[in-house]
Amino acid sequence: MQIVVNHLTRMQPGFFCAAGIEVNSRLHVRPLIDSQLTVDLLARHGGPFELGAVLDLGLTRFTGKLPEIEDRWFDRRFVVQKYKLSRAELYQLCAEVAHNSLHSIFTAALEPIGSTMAMAEHAGVYSLGCLWGQAGRFVIVGQEDRQRLRFAFVELDGCGRELVVPVTDVRLYKDDHTTIDSEAVKQFSQEIGRTTRTLLSVGLSRPYRKSESDVARHWLQVNNFHFT
Repeated sequence: MQIVVNHLTRMQPGFFCAAGIEVNSRLHVRPLIDSQLTVDLLARHGGPFELGAVLDLGLTRFTGKLPEIEDRWFDRRFVVQKYKLSRAELYQLCAEVAHNSLHSIFTAALEPIGSTMAMAEHAGVYSLGCLWGQAGRFVIVGQEDRQRLRFAFVELDGCGRELVVPVTDVRLYKDDHTTIDSEAVKQFSQEIGRTTRTLLSVGLSRPYRKSESDVARHWLQVNNFHFT
């Protein structure tokens, strides 16, 4: 199986998550191993994973469940980067599969909660996609010693309500995957300001409860930004 990596996200220090568009079907695939992906698999550390990389995963095995039907196990020993798309080529590929609204990706099971959206555990059909957003801007919340990056935007074809969603793009954090890279955020902000709409890789988190009394939900997040 070959995929083009278009989701590359930070996890806790030392780990990351990735997903890509399968070359033939144009469906999203999330490659997984028996544990979390470790950062030595990132291209910056000599590995094969980077945005735009065309990866041959070798043999894979379906391990998904609703809504995370994209999950496929692979053997990290055999993954190979065949070549890499240019930034413009990756943008074009993501644009070809992008939607104008979140519901067209995740179905109406994705519901508004506060300033963001979430889906009940085991609901919906998909957990990854590409989306056109507009009126986008970065927001930093939290205290100085624990700042968190959010992206505020409006769907191109939605209800017009502004969403404020966590950002997990690995390029916007330093190597500890915790500290926000303010220079990278500035550069991305300039890119966003040059266009009337922004091409986003979006996804749903693994299900978790925000409190013991709450039900488990998959929460919306912006995984990556794509520019021409």
